[in-house]
Amino acid sequence: MVARIPFAASGIGSYWWEGAKLLKAALERKGVELDVNTRSSNVRNVLSVASGESLLGITLPQFVDWAQRGLDVFANEKIPELCVVAPLNIPYYLAAAVDRASGITSLKELAERRYPWKAVIPSDDNLVGIYIERIMREHGITRASLAAWGGTDLNPIAQRTAAERASATGPNVMKSRTREYAESGAANGFFLYINGCSDWARDLTTLLDLRFLHFDEAILDTINADWGATKITLPARLLPGVDEDIAVAGWHQHYIYGLSGVPDEVVRAVLAALEDERILDNTFGFSFSGFRPELPKSLRLHPATEAYYSTRETG
Repeated sequence: MVARIPFAASGIGSYWWEGAKLLKAALERKGVELDVNTRSSNVRNVLSVASGESLLGITLPQFVDWAQRGLDVFANEKIPELCVVAPLNIPYYLAAAVDRASGITSLKELAERRYPWKAVIPSDDNLVGIYIERIMREHGITRASLAAWGGTDLNPIAQRTAAERASATGPNVMKSRTREYAESGAANGFFLYINGCSDWARDLTTLLDLRFLHFDEAILDTINADWGATKITLPARLLPGVDEDIAVAGWHQHYIYGLSGVPDEVVRAVLAALEDERILDNTFGFSFSGFRPELPKSLRLHPATEAYYSTRETG
């Protein structure tokens, strides 16, 4: 039996780290150590698995799909075949909000009014930030235009200098700045990846009086068809400022994934560990079920995962 699994996650406090943490706890009960890499964030998450540095990783379906199709940041990368080992269920929304006093109700209206939106937005080297930038761009907004209109984009995570990153030896810990932005008045809105347990959304929607914005659904449909997200409903009253159901881009799952050559015994250990109901005790509300996930056309299940679902489906 495998004793140790190198695992690509992200900084402590992130969604990917939380997913890795729950899997680590579940595997420990099976006598398997999950060696979690907290520095493999963004594009490095997939590259860590593709290079063999990590045996498995966790990320959004979009980024495994992009890597296999050679899209965007992966255009010049040679990525071997990646397979889905297990899905972790979690609703995950790309949502935007602005101060209620503005009277603005949609992202397109914000662009038309050239509103000075001081928005908390992931940095331009963040993979989800790239998705958010495209949604903004196709509604008529760029980071440059925000500045021209008197607004700005604010990174939700405190950034370290290059020297600090190079000299760091301990785990990578994410430090959120959203409470600081809200309390100081630096922000009057955001466009972030969130769910009902997100500290970013909780800080900003509690300390500021915001209204969540509607999107042009035709634009979302076009982007999602191209880049692999799903149009899902951000439910009314999930957070302060979600006054009604809003159609947004998002995902229902994260993928635990690896190369096609990951040993079957590793895959079976992961799937068995995830059936432990104690994984439900986690910060962001991850869960696992034995239902076969719907995959993008570029991806397939690991053979041992395929066998797992086939067995369950045939009883």
